[in-house]
Amino acid sequence: MKAINALSGPFYDVKFLPTGGINEENFVEYLENPHVLGVGGSFILSEKVIKADDGKTMNQILQSLVAKIN
Repeated sequence: MKAINALSGPFYDVKFLPTGGINEENFVEYLENPHVLGVGGSFILSEKVIKADDGKTMNQILQSLVAKIN
């Protein structure tokens, strides 16, 4: 977050899409930053979950993340 805030000064018209260091505990903080367009990362749906899932677990994970945003 420090890097985004620092870069936002000289690049005031740039929106960021961070993917490194983002996790379930801090993604909302990033999304609340006006300089952040969105976030990405394996915390959303890991390869392990995708390979092993029948659809229920993925749906639960996504619903949980969306609930944190609202």
